[in-house]
Amino acid sequence: MAQTAKQRYDDLAPKRNPYLIRARDAAKLTIPYLFPPEGANGSTKLPTPYQSIGARGVKNLASKLLLALFPPNASCFRYRVTNKLQLEEEAQTEIDNALSKVETEVMDEFESRALRPTLSEAKKQLLVAGNVMLFLNEEGLKAFHLDRYVVKRDSMGIPLEMIVRESVAPSTLDPKIRAACNISEYVTEKNEDVDLYTHITRTLERWEIYQELNMVRVPGSDGTYPLDECPWIPLRFNKVDGEDYGRGYVEEYIGDLISAEELTKAIVQGSAAAAKILIFVDPNGITKARAITNAENL
Repeated sequence: MAQTAKQRYDDLAPKRNPYLIRARDAAKLTIPYLFPPEGANGSTKLPTPYQSIGARGVKNLASKLLLALFPPNASCFRYRVTNKLQLEEEAQTEIDNALSKVETEVMDEFESRALRPTLSEAKKQLLVAGNVMLFLNEEGLKAFHLDRYVVKRDSMGIPLEMIVRESVAPSTLDPKIRAACNISEYVTEKNEDVDLYTHITRTLERWEIYQELNMVRVPGSDGTYPLDECPWIPLRFNKVDGEDYGRGYVEEYIGDLISAEELTKAIVQGSAAAAKILIFVDPNGITKARAITNAENL
């Protein structure tokens, strides 16, 4: 019996766990909200680093990468006619002008779709976690963190299989899809999120895709993409041969960040302890240790 997308996701998840641990350790020393602890949500109190060296470094590098790859008011690519074509100077000039207009139209489309915020987030994810999944369609660009997808690559690093897990509200689904996927009215009324799995597989001729809800294939979700037009793009910062996932930039300097964190913590706590002065006014009084501990400065 063929595996469901959820079962396949669970099978591939253990190989991803070491990368998740390193990503969370790196985020804890830089920008914690980029990769919060497992099970955290919007109301979870995240750890606060004692130093800001890591956060400033990640933000500055992400900004420089974004400006280098997608400079404002300039094209990030250039169309050129191959030298093999022997064209007259007038024809060459006309073609160059036409290609320049195409470049401008592409960049205008890029700016109008407001892709920069998502790309900025993706750069930070690559620096901290070393991995991020991008999904590009007509509606825009979406980034998935490493804890939301798994990937299987061949020996050359080409993705062979990808599974993305999303949380969707049942109320946003078509009633026919809810009925086909056995989503109860109770779950729909409470509007509890359900997991939607998107399974993308590479074959010799194309990419094949389908979606799954509640371990049931979503009707009408099957589709294909040409090999060079897959909208699901699993990126990694540092490639390591033989590994399915990449390594982040922060991981290379994690030792320095740990040292800076521990030394800054010791300085802050030591300074706070040295600066605390308590005045005892009653020589004959009975003072409890708890009162001293909880007393404010002075």
